[in-house]
Amino acid sequence: MEQKDTNKILETLDEIESGAVCEYKSAKTAYSEGVLDTTHRIKQLIKEIAKQPSDKEIQMAEFRKDNRIWLLYSSMIALDVRRYMRQNNVSEKHMAEQLNISQDDMRELLSGRADLKMSTLCRIAKIIPNESTNLKEFFAIWQDDQLH
Repeated sequence: MEQKDTNKILETLDEIESGAVCEYKSAKTAYSEGVLDTTHRIKQLIKEIAKQPSDKEIQMAEFRKDNRIWLLYSSMIALDVRRYMRQNNVSEKHMAEQLNISQDDMRELLSGRADLKMSTLCRIAKIIPNESTNLKEFFAIWQDDQLH
């Protein structure tokens, strides 16, 4: 959204607020009726949408774009691990110990957004060999990609 568009929308909201105050005879009444509160929230949302993304946000967006297939597999593998943990009554802490990763890394893995190392993938495959069809599919694709 361009700055001039943002400014025009904010000006329109200011006019709505002014009109609401006149119509309700006071800012207090307009606020109690929710009009000023709603326009204030809309203004805040517009300002948030209009702000320029930070370098980190841009970098994350580029990473997601460049790695969308891997992120899809990461989320599917996370589902396999969650399913295994639920079916076998395994805690996050115990699973992290089995995989030789920190509990923070375990939470990241379970979120489906982890950039998993091959060594971690191999440990997952050893722990849940029959459960992870997504992991098997990933390894097949990875192996095929390495051969070509």
